[in-house]
Amino acid sequence: MRYSQIDLQIYDIMWFAVDRNGCIGCFTAGGSANIPEFICRSKEDNEYVCDYFLNELPESTVGRIYGIKKNTQLWKECSSLVKKGIICFDVKDNGVSYQLVAMPRDSIAKSSISSDIQKIMADFNLDTDFCIDKLIEPKNAY
Repeated sequence: MRYSQIDLQIYDIMWFAVDRNGCIGCFTAGGSANIPEFICRSKEDNEYVCDYFLNELPESTVGRIYGIKKNTQLWKECSSLVKKGIICFDVKDNGVSYQLVAMPRDSIAKSSISSDIQKIMADFNLDTDFCIDKLIEPKNAY
């Protein structure tokens, strides 16, 4: 099932992408930020990928969280994800772009994740460098 334009406005959708270096990034949209077509085309694929990163991928590094209130749901999720090597971005105040909120010491590469998740994420690519670009503005599906 596809995410509709209404879904993007109502739900705080978490999604993942791969940068030009093969690093994994997590994005939380807050009901207002752009979400790319590769996420909108399948809720099921997105939920499967999210479940993998949140619940199955083991922690392997440390990291730093920026500008998120401690002990909030977002802080807890980013704290877990950054320990798994995932770079985290949250919707910026402008409601369109995402800003860096968590950076692991060692980023996990797409080549290090399970093959079934790699297949789903085959085209989950953003032409950016998550380690350098602190502000990301993906093209919106709608």
